[in-house]
Order: sequence, then C-alpha cells, then structure tokens
Amino acid sequence: DVSGTLNYYKIDDNNSLLKTGSVILSTDTSDPPSIFSISHYDKQLVGGLSNGNITLVNNNKIVHTYSASNINKNSISKVLFIDNNIFSVGTNAGEVSLFDIRSKSKVGTMKEQTEEISDLAHCEEHDNNLLSSSIDGTLSVFDLRKRKLYALSDCIEDEINCIQIMRGGNKVVCGTGEGNLAVFNWDWC
Repeated sequence: DVSGTLNYYKIDDNNSLLKTGSVILSTDTSDPPSIFSISHYDKQLVGGLSNGNITLVNNNKIVHTYSASNINKNSISKVLFIDNNIFSVGTNAGEVSLFDIRSKSKVGTMKEQTEEISDLAHCEEHDNNLLSSSIDGTLSVFDLRKRKLYALSDCIEDEINCIQIMRGGNKVVCGTGEGNLAVFNWDWC
C-alpha cells in the first residue's frame, strides 16, 4: 500500500477477504515509500518501493533490503522473479537490473529505454530472454545470459503499459495508453 506495508489476505469459504498478516517494507516512518510492484516465487517475495529500495521477504520476514544507492535512486516501477535466485527490476528511468539473492547484489544492468519501465515478462519458451515495455513506446528483449540487448522494437508512438506472452511464446501482446493492442511476433520486433 501507499504506506509501505505489504498486507497478506486469504479468501475464506464465504468468499470474504481475511487479513492474515502484514510486513512493513521500509524503516522510514517519517515519509514511508509506496510499494509500486511486487513479485513472488514460492515463499519469497520482492517489493519495489517508490524511494528506489527493493525489499526481499521470505516466509513473511524481511531477508534483505537493496538500498537506493545500489540502483541509482530511481523509483522502482516493476519487479519480477526470473527463478528462485534471480529477480529483475525496472525503474522510472528506463533501466532494467538483475539481482541475485544468493550474493545479495546487483549482477547486471541494461538500459535501452528512455522512460519508465511499465512491465517485465520472462518467457518460459525462451528462458534466456527478459522482455521490458516502456512508456516511451518500445519493447525490449534482453538476453539474460549475456546481459545485453537482443532486440528493440521500433517506437509505436504510444506508451506501452503491459506485456503478455502468448501462443506458446510465439506472440507478445502489449497494451497501449490509447487502448490498442500491439502484437509482436517473436524475433520480429
């Protein structure tokens, strides 16, 4: 929520939401940051905060906080687990970074887009690729092994807000600010 608190809920037999717990993702109580994005993998969760910090939670306990100084003090717009050890982070400055929870450090940074990263997607069928969309109107595909750009779409002259990989990994559908869907074929950005 906007106070930096991650709330856990479950749905009971009557389809009612029951709060089961909460974790405060920031120690800054004077001006708590908002949580802009969360992603989970098994019992692990990462939360990206408006102050540029990322908090790793395991079994409802904070395990590690990656400080803003490690990620250029940009607000976190998206986080996404790639697997149980690696997660990706998109910032409001168009930067995509990879973090390894084993070493508790950033292991790569890629910057091809000029504005906020609006969504991240990892394709199971193309498991070495990470996709990022941006409000600058581009879709990037990064090779995770080489940690560099694989492909960058032409600008569609509209912000791209979200990504969905479809058709067994052969199509990428992006939602735009105008309400249109942009469809990309794999290897044809």
